[in-house]
Amino acid sequence: MKRQFSRFFGKSKKRSALLAFSTVTVLAAVSVGQEIKAYFTPPEIFVAKPYVQLGQGKIENEKVSHDVLFLARNDKHEWELEYKTAGAKSWQKAKPLIKSVLEESQPEAVSLFSTTLSGLPAGKPFTYRVYRDGMETFSANAKAQVAENQAFKFIVAGDLGAGSHGQKRIAQRIYSESPDLWVMPGDLVYNMGLLSDYLARFFPIFNADESKEAIGAPIMRSTLCVPVIGNHDIAQSVMLAPTNLNRMHDALGYFLVWSAPLNGPLKQFQGPNICPIVGTQSKLSAFQQGAGKRFPQMANFSFDFGNTHWIVLDGNYYMDWSNPEMRKWVSEDLAKASSAKWKFATFHQPAFSTDLYHLKEQRMRLIVDTLEKGGVDIVFAGHAHNYQRTFPLHFKPTTGKMNHDGTVDGAITLDKAYDSTENTKPNGIIHIVTGAGGARLYSPTDNAEINRMGDFLLKQISDCHSYTVCKVDGGKLTVSQISDAGKVIDKFSLKKD
Repeated sequence: MKRQFSRFFGKSKKRSALLAFSTVTVLAAVSVGQEIKAYFTPPEIFVAKPYVQLGQGKIENEKVSHDVLFLARNDKHEWELEYKTAGAKSWQKAKPLIKSVLEESQPEAVSLFSTTLSGLPAGKPFTYRVYRDGMETFSANAKAQVAENQAFKFIVAGDLGAGSHGQKRIAQRIYSESPDLWVMPGDLVYNMGLLSDYLARFFPIFNADESKEAIGAPIMRSTLCVPVIGNHDIAQSVMLAPTNLNRMHDALGYFLVWSAPLNGPLKQFQGPNICPIVGTQSKLSAFQQGAGKRFPQMANFSFDFGNTHWIVLDGNYYMDWSNPEMRKWVSEDLAKASSAKWKFATFHQPAFSTDLYHLKEQRMRLIVDTLEKGGVDIVFAGHAHNYQRTFPLHFKPTTGKMNHDGTVDGAITLDKAYDSTENTKPNGIIHIVTGAGGARLYSPTDNAEINRMGDFLLKQISDCHSYTVCKVDGGKLTVSQISDAGKVIDKFSLKKD
C-alpha cells in the first residue's frame, strides 16, 4: 500500500504530506469496511502509460530528438514532462505537450498527449518523468537512437497483439534482450487494429509495469519501436472494401498512437495507393483531426538507425507497386542512403512465402526488382504466423503487373552457395517472414507442399512463437531466430568489407 501511494503521489514534501494523510485515511477506511476502502483508491491516471517513439529520428551533431506519447481521458489537468540525459546534473523541461482528441467517448474523451525530447546524445540513456498538476505520476529510462559508428541490436517481430500467452512470453523475451530498436512488420493488434484493440491487447502487454511471463513487459516505455501497417491494422471487415468509420469509429489506430518519420510520398487524405475510408463527414473529420499528418504519410516512410537504412512499405490491397511514382520514390530513397552499410526493407505481406493461406498474395514481388537495384540486403515481413527464411534470391518480373488472382509472374534465381560460414556474402536479397509474435500459429507445411509452392525456401518453423534478433557491428550482421522459450531455432550471418 505504501509503495502504491508513493508511486502515485511522488517524493516531494507536498506529496509526502498527502501520502501520510491518505495512508491514515485508508487504514481507517479498512476498519469500517471493504467497500469503503475502494473509495480511497487513487484513480487510473493514464489510459495508456507513456512510451517512447522514434519520431523524426534524425541525428545532427551527435544529438537526436525522440517523442514521448501517452493516452489519458481527462483534459482538465495540467501535464508536464521533463527529462535528463546521461551525465547531466539537472532536469530540463520538454516542449509543451500537444493534445489530440482520438475518441469522443462518454463521459470523457480519450486524448493523445505528445511531446518531443530534443538534444539527446546519440546512443546514450536518458530518463523522463511525467507530472500531472505538479505531481510526478510516471518515470522511465530509455536509450536514444544510435549513431553510425555504434554497434547495436534490433528486434523484428510481427503479428502481435492477440492477447495470447504466446504474445506475453514474446514480450518478456524481447524485453530481456535489451534491444536498441524493435521493428514490427504489421498486424500490430487484432482483430481490426481499433484504438480499443490497442487498449485491450497491445499496451497492457507491451507496456506492462513489470516483466512477467503471465503479464508482458515494459518494452514501449524504454525501447524505440517502429510500426509497419498490415491488413489487420485497417479494420477491413469486408474483403477489398474501404475502412468504414460509421461501423468502427475508432478504426485505424495505427495512425493515432504511433510517431514515425513523415517523409513518405503520399500526403493527400484520399487518392490512389492510400487506404480508402468511408463515413459521415463528422466521422471523417474526427479521424483526420486525431491522425493529423500521420495519415497517410506513416504508411510509407524511411529512416536511418546506426549504419543501417530502413524503408517501410505498405503492402495492403489498395497499393499498386507497379505505379511509376511509387517506384520512383523507393528508388530515390534507397539511392540517397549511399553511406549506409546495410539496407533493409520491411512490409507486412511477404513477397515470398510458402504458407497455404496467403500463397497467391504476391503483390510485393512487384517492387522487389527496385529493392534489389537499391542494394537492399534483407526484407523483413510478417502475415504468415510462423518463421521463414529464403535462399538469397533475385526476382525478375515478366510483365511488371499483378495477375487477377494476386500472383506475379517472373523468374527466380537462387544463390545456394551462400552458407553464412564459409560464404558470408549472399548474391541476392534474403527474405524473412517473422510473423510468430503472438497470433495463432499456422500449421506446419510439409515438404511436398513446399516443393509445389517453390524451392526458394531454406527454413520454415511453425511450431512455436518466435522473434528475430539482429546484431550489427560495422560490416558484420548476425541474425538469430529465438523461440518464446529462449531457444535459438535459426542463425546466420552476413559480412561486408
